Amino acid sequence: MTKSQAPNGALQRVLDRLAAEEPKALERLFRLLAIPSISTDPAYHQSCLDAAECCAILLRESGFKARVVPTSGKPMVVGHCHG
Repeated sequence: MTKSQAPNGALQRVLDRLAAEEPKALERLFRLLAIPSISTDPAYHQSCLDAAECCAILLRESGFKARVVPTSGKPMVVGHCHG
């Protein structure tokens, strides 16, 4: 393999993995989008908390260390990828 071919092989492996993981990724996305978390509407406050927890769970399922951090407003999700 020449130096100019190596990146193409690496790129193809990444593209192949993305294609293989797409159905699971879309399922995770749709799980999150199904939560009516409208942060500007007080009626959806609990849904915003649920969405933050869902996001943290989805990140953990994907291999991240993730947690929900309370703030003075809506919670934030902090995630870290180690490796």
